[in-house]
Amino acid sequence: MSGNAHIWHNMAFKLKIYDSHGDSFQSLFSHLYRWTEEDFQSIAPWGNWGDGGNDGWIPSVGHYFQVYGPHHSTESSVTTIIKKAVADFDKLIEHWVNIKKYSFVYNDHFRGAPAPIAKRLNQLKEDYRLDASGLVVAEDLLDRFLRLPPERRDILCGGVPADCPAFIDPRAVGELLTNLADRRPQAMRFLDETAPEFDEKIVFNGLCESIANLLRVYSLQSSCVTDFFKLSPGLQQSIGDELRFLYAESKTAIPDHDPDASSVRYIWMLEKLIPSFARAHPHSEKAYKEAAQVILATYFETCDIYEHPVRAHTA
Repeated sequence: MSGNAHIWHNMAFKLKIYDSHGDSFQSLFSHLYRWTEEDFQSIAPWGNWGDGGNDGWIPSVGHYFQVYGPHHSTESSVTTIIKKAVADFDKLIEHWVNIKKYSFVYNDHFRGAPAPIAKRLNQLKEDYRLDASGLVVAEDLLDRFLRLPPERRDILCGGVPADCPAFIDPRAVGELLTNLADRRPQAMRFLDETAPEFDEKIVFNGLCESIANLLRVYSLQSSCVTDFFKLSPGLQQSIGDELRFLYAESKTAIPDHDPDASSVRYIWMLEKLIPSFARAHPHSEKAYKEAAQVILATYFETCDIYEHPVRAHTA
């Protein structure tokens, strides 16, 4: 697998983690373990019995999992998390047998789990003479994901964009994307180079080289967006407002503590621009994704999305 694909999958999975909570986080966990643990089985709640504190297990080794996926905006106290982990284990020993290992899967959104949680889980190991008891956090899930074959990664997080697309055939931000979708390859005009400040802004925002290359490539087709606004000038303000709002939302969705935050935000915005109906058809989704990247590159250059180095220094 190319370095670009590895980096893209890394950030795409991080986005999955940030967007997943509750049932969606449990589903993400189950997919990963079904693909990486041959004997893993998911458990669905049943009647009044529920799941008996078991969100999934590996019967052959007596390994049980309980999953806790709070929303990234929810501040769960250490006490709350510990109570949850212990209460779920109490359910396990009441309803299940042959418990040798217990893992509490916690979506910490890459913040790191406070030490008292691991200490309390280790105490469960001592108290109940388990072979192992501990935490599984977002970083552990990322490591497991990156060991998957590329085709499995694509299923979970979508395919890797082409580095140098030959043409665009899309539709996403209303009429602008419809216009881009209707263009034939020979009608696409390419600029000779990006603006001088473009690379400075890439560095200032800490974007990884994979995303930087996508922005450079797609910015060469920004003339298509300019041509559209010459024909429909009334839409320019509203689309600009929409992109600025989208970027502001991405900053809320992806916290600053992540060293890859800027790059993950790019993927987050890209996914939000693609209409849901396009995802049912892989070829259509690819075209929409490429169109959306032309728009992101254009609005990156006009400073409607991401921070401008000069403005930041003078603020």
